[in-house]
Amino acid sequence: MTVAAASPTKRPYARLGPAQWAEVEELWASGAATLAELSSRYSVSARAMQLRFAKRGIVKGSTAAALGAQIRSQVRVSVLADTDDLAQRAVAIRENAFQGAVRIEQLLLSALDEAAADPSKLFALAATAKATALAAQTLERLHSLKRSALGLTDESTLDDDLPVLQVVNLTSKEIEAMREDPDDAEDLPEEENKVVDITFQS
Repeated sequence: MTVAAASPTKRPYARLGPAQWAEVEELWASGAATLAELSSRYSVSARAMQLRFAKRGIVKGSTAAALGAQIRSQVRVSVLADTDDLAQRAVAIRENAFQGAVRIEQLLLSALDEAAADPSKLFALAATAKATALAAQTLERLHSLKRSALGLTDESTLDDDLPVLQVVNLTSKEIEAMREDPDDAEDLPEEENKVVDITFQS
């Protein structure tokens, strides 16, 4: 009695509709999935997908660069918006602190004027001086608290430091010596290796 060899069972594959094929093509073009992953997820043979991709000219990861550029652009816009918002808030904090300091100063000066006109108000001046000192301390703490909450410090300013232009009054002999001395300019780029002669007519 002979036993017939069991034939291997074939994996059933599904017939995809246009919407499902569009998903498969999008995932493949973005590089988000491998052939094995797509085959397992959509029940389509890897060979069938390869043939379809080749026929339609769809290359794996072909849209990844464009997608990355789009994401970077969106991030850049978001960062710029955040920077603008931070700058506006910083200006508002500075303006509020300045206005508060002006009001405290005006209150103290007004009390001084009243005391100068009427010596009997010296005690009131002392009380006003204490109150304004306390108000100034509170204002300073609030100002620091707001700056700290926004991540602003004296070391991290929003504006870059302006370059310092140094003006030196040189004699004609000194200028000529600088032009003739190669040692001073050997390490400088050509655009920086220039002596600008500015002569003012009297």
